[in-house]
Amino acid sequence: MKSSKIEVLLAFFISLILFVSVYFAFSDLFEFMLPKADNGYYSETDFFEHFRIALVFSLVFGLMPFFLLLIWRVTPIISKKQKMISILIILASITLSILVRQQMIRSYFSTMARGLNTANEKFTVNYPISKINFEFYLFIGLCIGCIISYSVFKQKK
Repeated sequence: MKSSKIEVLLAFFISLILFVSVYFAFSDLFEFMLPKADNGYYSETDFFEHFRIALVFSLVFGLMPFFLLLIWRVTPIISKKQKMISILIILASITLSILVRQQMIRSYFSTMARGLNTANEKFTVNYPISKINFEFYLFIGLCIGCIISYSVFKQKK
């Protein structure tokens, strides 16, 4: 039982560290994840919306240790090798979900460019950051990674 409390406390501290560090590094992380597009740029004029996105984005990262702990308890995963594999499965799922969203945004810019480029004029497409929804895709990737991890490591009856 004491080990259980220590794991939860450790997950809480790791979660807190992830939440705070991602919140303060949000602008750099978000800019890194944004797909680069010719004739396209991103904007957000509402400070509250930027704050909301940063908060939800950080919250998803902060939830990761608790989701991992839950998977480790439910399946039950005890070996370090299995724990590392489950972490890698979740990170791969999150990365894949972000890559899918990036491709969707690139496709949007390409479609807009073809539709607007009828007269060979220079144009730019403005895309609001609030509609990118990376935080939603991060959460979906986290959930899918947890489901895959559970499926891989669940005990047969």
